[in-house]
Amino acid sequence: MDRLISLEPSNVVAIRIEPGQKCSGELTLRNVMYTMPVAFRLQPVNKTRYTVRPQSGIISPLMTLTVEITYNLLPNSNLPESFPYSDDSFLLHSVVVPGAAVKDPSSTFDSVPIDWFTTKKKQVFIDSGIKIMFVGSPVLAQLVASGSMEEIREVLEKSDPA
Repeated sequence: MDRLISLEPSNVVAIRIEPGQKCSGELTLRNVMYTMPVAFRLQPVNKTRYTVRPQSGIISPLMTLTVEITYNLLPNSNLPESFPYSDDSFLLHSVVVPGAAVKDPSSTFDSVPIDWFTTKKKQVFIDSGIKIMFVGSPVLAQLVASGSMEEIREVLEKSDPA
């Protein structure tokens, strides 16, 4: 086993960019352990560009947790620097936490001690496979203007029907 947490439905997070709206997307984390809770910490490498809620927490065995990733669009800009795919990366740290009880899941959000993720005492798994794809009308308009047919198809496939 090389992971404690699987990413659902995939490792690509679609962040919708629309004028005047919060730019965000969701990622579901699943604890793949049958018997043990897993603590996680999800951090963007570029902390000024993204906000993750919750950033850390404990997931019960075989349960899921949805995190929201918000992109902080630069003022007076309606497009990210790179699109439809972002060059930015995220680090997902996970560690087995035997005996950690999860009575009220929301009470464990953003309260996991940082030293749980040090490798001195236990094996900490680090996954950097999370990718960001920007979707939305400004992204599509720019791709259409540049004639990027393959990227237009990819953006439409990842876009929410909403």
